[in-house]
Amino acid sequence: MKVIAYGSLMNRRSLESVVRRPAPLSKVTVSGWRRIFNAPFDGYAFLNLQPAEGRRVEAAYFELDPAEQQLFDEREAGADLVEVARGFHAFVWPEDYCRELPALQSYVDFCSCAADELGVNFTAGLDWPKIIIDDTGNPLYRLGRRARKFHRNLPRPMSALLGGGGGRVVRETAMSARTSTRPSIRIAQRRAIFTRNWPR
Repeated sequence: MKVIAYGSLMNRRSLESVVRRPAPLSKVTVSGWRRIFNAPFDGYAFLNLQPAEGRRVEAAYFELDPAEQQLFDEREAGADLVEVARGFHAFVWPEDYCRELPALQSYVDFCSCAADELGVNFTAGLDWPKIIIDDTGNPLYRLGRRARKFHRNLPRPMSALLGGGGGRVVRETAMSARTSTRPSIRIAQRRAIFTRNWPR
């Protein structure tokens, strides 16, 4: 089957670390869906797809044998493999599991760079998170290191996520869904909040 990679799986090394074989990626455009940061893992928002009339997402796809689907059980925990276009499936988290949480700048950059390497417009059909944590000095997300546990009991109140002390700056974004520039450049710092030291 053809499976859509719309986030970190667009990074071929990341994908091949899961399927344990060469996995070529090809560009694809999916209509009627949007890319959104609302899949909750360990208190952060990761990318998901949601139906959205009149929107389109540029992404990539790879071939997956049905017997290989179990290899994604941990990485895509909580997601369903949904047909998002005829003959194309994607890992999609159900709406009742999704939460509004901060996203990590390191994750945004990881996905954006993977898209750039494929010639994919990452921002097409993208809804930005309200808050992106600037962890570029010490990235919490990188190849081989990601939060994997899926939380079904979120959201935690923002007061539980944001605390005092000398943590990292959180930047609140002010971007439309149709922004066409790379996110690391377009983050608008309207106000800064200092957080506690986030768990590794």
